[in-house]
Amino acid sequence: MKIIIAVFAILISLSSTAADRWLERDYQKSWCGARADLIAIEYRLSDKTRVDCLLEEYALEVDWDYKWAESIGQSLFYALMTRKKPAVLLILGPRGERYLKRLEFVTHHYGITVFTVEKRQ
Repeated sequence: MKIIIAVFAILISLSSTAADRWLERDYQKSWCGARADLIAIEYRLSDKTRVDCLLEEYALEVDWDYKWAESIGQSLFYALMTRKKPAVLLILGPRGERYLKRLEFVTHHYGITVFTVEKRQ
């Protein structure tokens, strides 16, 4: 019986810890929702893909730092489909600076705007 109670207590603590972690969509809603120039969150395109955050000037992709390379392609595609400028909101974790440097190296060359937000711990 004590083992069952201990296992149950561990599962509860793990589930509450997981519930405290922000998901990508949490950053998306928080950052984009605070923008005065917001047009839409999860703007649906004709091919059924969704722009994470459509602003007056930008079609913005929100992504984790380790997915920096994917964010480039998505932001460029969204920009072409919406006739907006491409942009990325990179969620930076503890080692995010190395990913940010890689992203900025490419985005500088292709004219993609980069915004950052610190990952909540």
